[in-house]
Amino acid sequence: MKTALLFVAFPPAKSDSSDPSVFQTLFHSESSNALVLSNSTKKINPDLSSFPTYIDTLNRHRGTGQLPATWYNPFKTQIKVKSNSIESEMLSTIWNFMSALHLQLLEIDTSDNDQLKQVKPILTDIFACQKNFADISCTVDHPIFTPQLAAFVDAYGQYIADYWQLSIVLANKENLAPKPTQRCILDIKRCMEAARKLEETSRTYFSPVCQSIENYLCAYLQFLLGNNALKEMKFGIGIAHFSEGTKYSQRRSENITFAPQLSTANKFIRNALNSIMKTTIDQNKTSYFDSIPSSPPEAPPPQSSCRIDPNPQLLLSAPSPSPSPSPAAFGTAAPMSPPQIPQVPTYQPPPPQQTYQQPYQQDYQQPYQQPFVPPSQPQNLPNQSQYAAPFSPPQQADTGFPEWDALILLKSKLVPRIQGILSNPRGPNDQRVCGELFNQMNTAAQSDSIIQNTIDQFKAGVGDRDTVQGLIKQASNFYTQVEERLNKLEKTGQ
Repeated sequence: MKTALLFVAFPPAKSDSSDPSVFQTLFHSESSNALVLSNSTKKINPDLSSFPTYIDTLNRHRGTGQLPATWYNPFKTQIKVKSNSIESEMLSTIWNFMSALHLQLLEIDTSDNDQLKQVKPILTDIFACQKNFADISCTVDHPIFTPQLAAFVDAYGQYIADYWQLSIVLANKENLAPKPTQRCILDIKRCMEAARKLEETSRTYFSPVCQSIENYLCAYLQFLLGNNALKEMKFGIGIAHFSEGTKYSQRRSENITFAPQLSTANKFIRNALNSIMKTTIDQNKTSYFDSIPSSPPEAPPPQSSCRIDPNPQLLLSAPSPSPSPSPAAFGTAAPMSPPQIPQVPTYQPPPPQQTYQQPYQQDYQQPYQQPFVPPSQPQNLPNQSQYAAPFSPPQQADTGFPEWDALILLKSKLVPRIQGILSNPRGPNDQRVCGELFNQMNTAAQSDSIIQNTIDQFKAGVGDRDTVQGLIKQASNFYTQVEERLNKLEKTGQ
């Protein structure tokens, strides 16, 4: 199933048609080319290669005149934003460049390692845009594109980069995903903090987006941790994680009409948590009846942030009236190799069919892709029904795990004691309690077979000692509780 990075692209800003006479006055001999570039960046389906060249042209003419234009607030398209400065034109153009690059990212299938390689060059371009946007926003008084929005843009870009790293881990080694998920949670919280400082229209747009993403990530983190616990047969801990995740998935969040993938993602993880928790509770009843902690163990610490260096060919130099020796290029930065992913080839501008959807509606619709699909419940848990009958005689061979040898011996002594109380009950509840213990021992014997198989695999060179020791400890807790219960029955008849 095709999946995508979980974020919402920036809504592009619309503008009225450019005035050729204004371009003639400002750009002189370059006016025709500048006008073509300007119109190319303002199309519904913009030409990506026109953005860096037009931005470079604008940058070279800073301080030489004015560029009157009428733009529209990208977050509330009824609001006109009139401007005269070249810097305002640059901010709007850089914003639309980032929007177009975001849409490029959303086209990438994150379940495909080959497609994941295409992300890095796009991110280097986005990070260069973020740097340029921040620098210019400090030089002009713009009602929307403020330094506060630049701070949000920076935080949001880091979240996208770290979610890319999470996608790489999920595509290659899913059990290591909790740490990068933790990093993404911290990133989106930083975005939420930055969003609180925005002007009203941008704050109203981004705050519910960030809240919805945080709800999903927090629920998904518990899903991952619970899954990892199940792989170690720690059913109680797994249930605790799934229960905690369900709380996050049930948080109330706004219905974001322009980004339906967010509500779909939260609905998906909520259903997945409910399903796997029910299954795990049933599995726990057929294992050692593992106790469920009141709260799950703490999540592991987050991994470090992904470092993305801006594409140096897109970074703007100090404004100068003289022409640049060469136009800026995009998508050509030397990519950094992510973990387990080979060196990434440079990406090219998209083919014509990879386009915007109509952006200039009041409710701007994000391109829809299936959000990340959580992994299914571990499938490598053995089918317990295939194992031998319970209460087999103690094994004489040394397994290499003294604790397990001792448990086998203890178990062989517990069964006759249960049978003895059943045949000669001393209290009114003895037969009922012993019947329950007998049934529990019967189902636990199936889990014992799993442990024995795990030990056999370890002796054959598969697995690690810590995993075996963890399973033995779980069995030890169960049989110790049975022994204590029998001691009490034999002593008091209760």
